[in-house]
Amino acid sequence: MKRPASNDRDLLRAAAADLAEAAACLANGRGGTVVVGVRDDMHGPEAIVGVPRDIDVDDIRRRIWQLTSPPLVVDIEDRTVHDRRVLLIVVETGFDLVRVNGMALVNAVAHRDYRHPEPVVVEHSPSRLVVTSPGDLVFGVTEDNLLTHVSKPRNRCLIEALRVLRLAERAGTGVDPPPPPK
Repeated sequence: MKRPASNDRDLLRAAAADLAEAAACLANGRGGTVVVGVRDDMHGPEAIVGVPRDIDVDDIRRRIWQLTSPPLVVDIEDRTVHDRRVLLIVVETGFDLVRVNGMALVNAVAHRDYRHPEPVVVEHSPSRLVVTSPGDLVFGVTEDNLLTHVSKPRNRCLIEALRVLRLAERAGTGVDPPPPPK
């Protein structure tokens, strides 16, 4: 990114959509780092143009979170290189929503309480996926036995349709437990 002109101090703030898009692309791939404050058409110390000190890192992080769907949480490292400020937006590999936690998204849709009008909400960061389904758990199912309890679908027709479409496995198989942390 080029150094903002003195009459356009909001250039980096205005570029939040581009930064969010770059972060989402990296998350959907193998992760990586977006370097802000270095020109890509030059080499050596002269390529480091810097980022204005009044740019708030938390504001950039918040804008990336707001502009991505599902919201993406990134780490931003604030560094000084050759007496100039450089930002490293570190993006870890995102989630493959089809396989994360077995069938988290399909289960949220399949087992939700449709008496509640709220949507299923999916939020993710590079290290965490949260799927929130409206309504309470079916009687007998608790957060403690969710992974081991026999499936108790609210709508057997919906479950059968998902099975026929090969979006869900046979009833009663539950979900795979999450992998152990690395």
